[in-house]
Amino acid sequence: MKRSTIFRIAVFSLLMILVSCNKYEQGPKFTLLTAKMRVINNWNSSSYSVNSTVGSLTTDHMSLSIKRDGSYIAEGTHLGFNDSSIGTWEFDLDKTHLLLDYNGDITKWKITRLKNKSMNLVRIHDLLGVETTTAINFEGG
Repeated sequence: MKRSTIFRIAVFSLLMILVSCNKYEQGPKFTLLTAKMRVINNWNSSSYSVNSTVGSLTTDHMSLSIKRDGSYIAEGTHLGFNDSSIGTWEFDLDKTHLLLDYNGDITKWKITRLKNKSMNLVRIHDLLGVETTTAINFEGG
């Protein structure tokens, strides 16, 4: 009887830890895949917005290919100009931010959702002296 009670407490405690562990605001609540396994993908933007005190804009498309070897390729249209970059990526220590390094210029993106087929990133930064929030929602292929 005592062993059964200890086992039940252990199982309950483990379930509570697993259910309460949610790194990303928009999910998932539970997954067997590691963050690295989920982030490695060919991502296409489903929405992209830049909002600041001076207004907002959206862009037609952005793609982000995150590779297993630690490299990435980003391509998109920003303010009517085509743009692309090739660099390296990594997580921060607690895997809540994606760090993209383009020739020593590191951008830090907060991960708000990281699922197998969807990822949302948010970045608050200074753009020409104006605090700006960039949000990109991706769908994976």
